[in-house]
Amino acid sequence: MIRVNQQSLDDSTIVAEMQYHSAETHTQAKNKACESLIIAELIKQRASELNIELDETGANDQGLNQLIEKEVELPVATEQECRAYFDNNPEKFKTSPLISGRHILLSAPPDNAQLRSEALEQAKIIIRKLTGNIDLFDRLAKEYSRCPSAKTG
Repeated sequence: MIRVNQQSLDDSTIVAEMQYHSAETHTQAKNKACESLIIAELIKQRASELNIELDETGANDQGLNQLIEKEVELPVATEQECRAYFDNNPEKFKTSPLISGRHILLSAPPDNAQLRSEALEQAKIIIRKLTGNIDLFDRLAKEYSRCPSAKTG
């Protein structure tokens, strides 16, 4: 049995709660269940002191929101505090490296087999040239690409 202030929680309540707490051992599950029940009981008791109605399980979202609004003071960070946090925690603000790609668009109508075949042969020639010297990309893009970005290489 557990006592939270003057409220008792009997063993059957603890056993019933254990099903919601997976753990490697029976004792760990029981401890998690007890912790959960104690927290729920403390929330119910504080809500009662403030005349906030919760249902028997404490699962009344409106009542919980009222309790949080009355009891929880949310800090407001200044611009300076935000900047200091940012400067001291750069790893939390990094993203994966961005990858940029370049392309050479060789156009051919999908229903014209002859032009598609010619575009494929042209692509093979361009690939061979680039395989030997990637520095040629800008010049080859300007020369062969049918994409508006061809002007910039």
